[in-house]
Formats: sequence, C-alpha cells, structure tokens
Amino acid sequence: MLYLNKVINVKGLIIVGSKEVASIIKGIIDDYWAKDIDKYQATQKIEEIMRQRENRVKIIRGTEKTSVFIRIMGVRRLSTFDELYSN
Repeated sequence: MLYLNKVINVKGLIIVGSKEVASIIKGIIDDYWAKDIDKYQATQKIEEIMRQRENRVKIIRGTEKTSVFIRIMGVRRLSTFDELYSN
C-alpha cells in the first residue's frame, strides 16, 4: 500500500520515471491479486495514473507498451493490466 502515498503526494499524479510508474502499477495489481483492493479500486487507481499524458507515454507509446513496462510487469501482470485498463 506504500504506492498509494507516492501517487497521492505527487502533484498532478506526474511520476518521474518509467520504472517508478511501472512499479506503482505493479503494486496496484499485486494488491488486487492479494484482495487488499477490489477490481473497481484497482481500475480507478490505474486510470488516475494513466489520465496524465506524462505518465501514459511512459507505459504506452502509440499502440504498444514500452519495453521497460513489459520487463517490470511480466506476462501475468500485463494480462491483468489489460483487463483493468482499457484505453
């Protein structure tokens, strides 16, 4: 749940690096899997991050996910990300 404080405290939800954005989304998905948050909450948190263009381009370029995001997330989390976030 530490990722929540990072996201909330960053002005405008602009998070500095690609690795940090991916790590925060990874934490959200891990909490969803652990049932610490429900599907609606996970979706809202991911959409809140992705709403900012500066964050979104660190995850998705055009129609493809970035290599940093893919590497950090792994196959199962990418599948869950696609389930939770449909742009």
